[in-house]
Amino acid sequence: MLFNYAEKIEGFQRQYSGGQKVRLKDYFRIGLEFSASMDGNNLGQLIVIAPTAWFGTSAVVWTIADSIRMALYQEFMVSSRFQIYAGYDGSPVIGCCFRSQTWRDSLSIRYDIGNQELFWEGRFEMRPWFFSLSGTVQNVAVSCGYIFNNQYHIVFGLTCGAFFSPSLAVKAVF
Repeated sequence: MLFNYAEKIEGFQRQYSGGQKVRLKDYFRIGLEFSASMDGNNLGQLIVIAPTAWFGTSAVVWTIADSIRMALYQEFMVSSRFQIYAGYDGSPVIGCCFRSQTWRDSLSIRYDIGNQELFWEGRFEMRPWFFSLSGTVQNVAVSCGYIFNNQYHIVFGLTCGAFFSPSLAVKAVF
């Protein structure tokens, strides 16, 4: 959710401490994502992320699928490589994320308390390519993608579970 955002904020911290102004529009991280799959799980997402004081980031995610749904997350920086978060996505969720030194590789674990569902994801990047393996008790998903200009992503995926479902997603991050 937050890759490259830490680098962006650290750059703004250097600017600010040097006496330069930081534009408000550059302070937030905004992402738009559209995905389509053969099983009919098509969706659109708008993600807005902002730093919260000195301890982490807050995120609001609007998802449009069958209806419009909003999720809220608060991430806490335990260290530069380990974050924990709590939020609400239809029911309370908690999770943690381990990151590499560059923040490009990560392992995330999330537990949805209301649905009693565990979700995990490993993401590995060798710019401009990336690979992700994720899953729940019911299915496993494999995806790979390409990042253009450090801003646009195209992702091809395959979900395996009770059925196989290929998918295609495009994402723009501002």
